[in-house]
Amino acid sequence: MHSSPGRTKGERLLLALHLVAFALVVLVGVWHEEPGGRLLGTHFTSSVSFEDDSMALACNGAALLCDRRVDEVTFAATHNSMSSQADGWLWPNQATGIRGQLESGIRGFLIDAHYWESPGMGAFLLARVPSNLRLAFLSHVVRLHPSDVYLCHHICAAGATRLTDSLREVDVYLDAHPDQVVILDIEDHVLPADAERSFRESSLLDRVYVHELGTPWPTLRELITQRRQVIVQAENAGRANTWYGPMYREAWDTSYHVEAGESFSCARERGHTSQSLLLLNHWISRNTPSTADAARVNSESALLEHVEACVTTTGKTPNLLAVDFAAVGDLLATVAKLNGVLPEPSPSLVSADPAQ
Repeated sequence: MHSSPGRTKGERLLLALHLVAFALVVLVGVWHEEPGGRLLGTHFTSSVSFEDDSMALACNGAALLCDRRVDEVTFAATHNSMSSQADGWLWPNQATGIRGQLESGIRGFLIDAHYWESPGMGAFLLARVPSNLRLAFLSHVVRLHPSDVYLCHHICAAGATRLTDSLREVDVYLDAHPDQVVILDIEDHVLPADAERSFRESSLLDRVYVHELGTPWPTLRELITQRRQVIVQAENAGRANTWYGPMYREAWDTSYHVEAGESFSCARERGHTSQSLLLLNHWISRNTPSTADAARVNSESALLEHVEACVTTTGKTPNLLAVDFAAVGDLLATVAKLNGVLPEPSPSLVSADPAQ
């Protein structure tokens, strides 16, 4: 390239520096493709590459999990993950929101996606809220936008979070913790196109893995190196071989309406026991969830007793172990034991390790 005769040596040097800087930006930017093949935009990634197999990874917190398939790992999970006391929900199922749960070690999230209900339903509910809670209830409702898709539990006026906002929290967390794999189980009461819009707007769609029905699951290492650390399973409108997977064609679960701790079993509720993933629902079903219940049933002994029932009757260790009030009790320690991360795990309960 010939320099312009009017430019000084200093100007030419400055121009060259700008060109070098632009080239570096282009090299660092990585285009992510939507599972369907469309480019979604530029994600700037860290200089650390996970494609070097010699690099020490701590997949979901432990290097020994990296070469296990998804169906060989137990994920600590929360029931009604979005229903948070910290976020001002009435009758919450969890103490903290999804970001707080991620920070604590939760990697499976059972969430419900809804549209906002009619104004009449909100008024109906308000009339039944205790008078000392009505101001808090109203202050929660007025900051919401009924035209969006929400994470709610039946009645959005009792507590709601925009789906896009919650998904963005997951995306931001995975930016900072790229060696983590997360499963989202969505009880979907919205159109798939509207759910997809929320995933796209949050940028999380870039990270979603597409599993071909009936094929082996990838290892955690493979998901991490491909930067597809999110598995999405939809209970109602999931579609095979898409990013929006069909939950109960991939998985089966146990009863979610147990009213007493001694009633836990491994009897199948949905799906078929031949399917590769098992969701173990482990909470006491009440209209008003109770931390006292959680203290009883989230103990290591109660959790392992329920798991043992499944190992004994089906030979299957759960992949998602879901509870209410995950901060109460021993969920994380129990999941670590099931994955063989803690010393001296019970041999009959450790998820299979293909390296052994």
